[in-house]
Amino acid sequence: MTVAICIYCGSVKGGAFVPCSSCGKTPDNEDDMVRSFVLTDHHFPVAQLQYLSEKIKSGSNLDLQIDDSVMQRMKAALKLLGASGIAARRSGN
Repeated sequence: MTVAICIYCGSVKGGAFVPCSSCGKTPDNEDDMVRSFVLTDHHFPVAQLQYLSEKIKSGSNLDLQIDDSVMQRMKAALKLLGASGIAARRSGN
């Protein structure tokens, strides 16, 4: 299972695009979805995610520096997921 951090409240959750069980929020736009995907164990060791979680919980701005080329590739991948219907199934539509 993927370990992810909620970009809104900092809680640990089981996937980048699933609703947070603590705050109930789900990333609902491209930028938030990319940031959510970055804050997973696909990109950071779990210990680093725990540190980032505490920073979010304390109200600190993470200021994630995501390279423009990486951001564009991730957005293109999200579009493919949406076109295949995966994003719609995730949100229950």
